[in-house]
Amino acid sequence: MESFVQDEEDEMDEDEDDEEEPEDVGENSVLRSCFLQMVDTLSQQAPSSISQVRLLVSELRRITVLWDELWLGCLSQHQHDVARRLYQLEVEQKKLQENSTLDELTKVKLMRQKSNIVMKPVVIVLEQLARLTSVPAETPHEKQFQAAHMDHIAKALEALKNPPLAGELKPQQCWQKFKSLHAELLRQSQKRVFQTLKLPEISPQLAGMKNSAITMPGLSQPMVTIAGIENSVSILPTKTRPKKLAMLGSDGKYYVYLFKGMDISI
Repeated sequence: MESFVQDEEDEMDEDEDDEEEPEDVGENSVLRSCFLQMVDTLSQQAPSSISQVRLLVSELRRITVLWDELWLGCLSQHQHDVARRLYQLEVEQKKLQENSTLDELTKVKLMRQKSNIVMKPVVIVLEQLARLTSVPAETPHEKQFQAAHMDHIAKALEALKNPPLAGELKPQQCWQKFKSLHAELLRQSQKRVFQTLKLPEISPQLAGMKNSAITMPGLSQPMVTIAGIENSVSILPTKTRPKKLAMLGSDGKYYVYLFKGMDISI
């Protein structure tokens, strides 16, 4: 009886949450609409300044989480979940092997179906990330990443989505290519301790930004604008791999900023 009452209360709480969600969505929609209208108005009044700000924001996002860091973060984040799913498949496989009423071909087909179902959420995430990093590269760093890893990623996805057609399915083996990719990216990341990257390699657009009309972020003096960006970008040796970037102001002074983006999940 107590459990039934608790279930009733939980359902009521869920209903209340559901009732609040449309209001939240509506409020967010109104705020987004107002924001877009404001940007549109500013674009008409100062098209050059807005264009430069958009470029700055886009390129800062690009260098804050590089493609290799994006893949490393994703694989690390899902490592525990993948291990749990692989263990689940091994348990299912053991049950099928002990079933004497099924022939070997049927067991293989059933196991392949179970693998596709259990690993589907992981496959969806990895496919999304693969599409994101398969677009035409815009920087030398992105070109280098694609040349070094995209072929391996494509083969790893194929092995995960389409297990071998013959013989016993080995769940751990289906993930082995991604496990190797994770190990390689981790090794590269560890070599980057206190590493300095060259801005033209990771963002030629920022490297070429000179005498912009963009106000220096965080300053109370609105007349100080970004005159240029230092060519060296430092990577701090912490979990989120933040980037330290120095911007030259129109007043001749350098202003240092720290950009952290590895909290973003895919």
